[in-house]
Order: sequence, then C-alpha cells, then structure tokens
Amino acid sequence: MVFKNKELKYSILFKSNLSISDIAKVLGVRESTVLKAKINILGEVASDLNNFDTNACVNFDLDALARDATCQAYMLEKERDSFYKSFYKVANSYINSHFKYKQIIINSDLKRLITLNEEILKLTKDINNNDKDLCKKLKLDLRYKIYKKNRLSKKIILNEMKEDYGCLLKLKKIFNSKGLKLE
Repeated sequence: MVFKNKELKYSILFKSNLSISDIAKVLGVRESTVLKAKINILGEVASDLNNFDTNACVNFDLDALARDATCQAYMLEKERDSFYKSFYKVANSYINSHFKYKQIIINSDLKRLITLNEEILKLTKDINNNDKDLCKKLKLDLRYKIYKKNRLSKKIILNEMKEDYGCLLKLKKIFNSKGLKLE
C-alpha cells in the first residue's frame, strides 16, 4: 500500500486496531516514533510532565496515566538516543585525533627509512662500480645501513601496534565505564 503522506499512513494503521509494537514493525520504526505520531495525529497531548503531582494522580483516568507514561517513555528514549549520539561523537573524535597523531609520528620515521633506502641504493651502485679493496669497506657500510633499515622498520611497526593497542584500551575503558561494549 502506498500512502501520499505520513499522517494518512499512521491514521489508517491506528484505526486498524493494531498494537503500537505491530505498527512499529510494519513501518520499520521504533515504538516511540509511533507513539509520537499517535500523540500528534490523534490530538492526545499529555499534561505538563514537569509539574507532575502524585496526589492529583488519583483523579486521572487510566488513559491519561497511560498517555503520560507513554510520553515519559518517549522522552527517556529520546534522551538515551541523544546521549548515544554525543558519546559516539566524542569517541569518534578521539579515534580521529589518535590517527592524526599516529600519522605524524610514523611520517617522521618513514622519512628516515626512505633516506636509508636511498643510501643503500647508492652504496650498492658504488660497490658494483669500484675496485675490490674499496668494495670491502662499502659492503661493511652497506650491511650496517641494511641493519639500521631493518631496525627502523621494526620500530615503525611496533610503534604503530603500540599506539593502536593503547587507543583500544582507552576506548574500552571509556565504553566499560558507560556500560557499553566494544567489540
């Protein structure tokens, strides 16, 4: 069934005697969204929730209490959703700044690695073009440069892993403190 507007869609579904959860499943939305639409469309506006008096509760009929409870549930769900949005925004910001920091650290090491690779290439060319006595010294220098290159490569990889692990531990600690899971 295709509807021209949302109001018509909701009003038809409300008149069909379906439960709120069934309507939410049909539309693929949350129950709070359906409840909000019901309040807006059917004109069921709850009294001011901030000035809720427990003594006056006795005078309310069952429908008014259900309406107030529904509005409270909707407001709580809205607050929860806004909390999750802001929390994940902060977590995302932390992750982005971590990656920027890591990129700065790794770029300096990569520049040194590129310089070492250029020196190694230059030494191999010199070894191929020079006499035997000079080649021994150049080969020793070449081995030292290759050793430095390998050490620097390992350092880059270990630093990157250490930074990522530290970031994950901090995020896990933050998520656990809020009762959320990091999978």
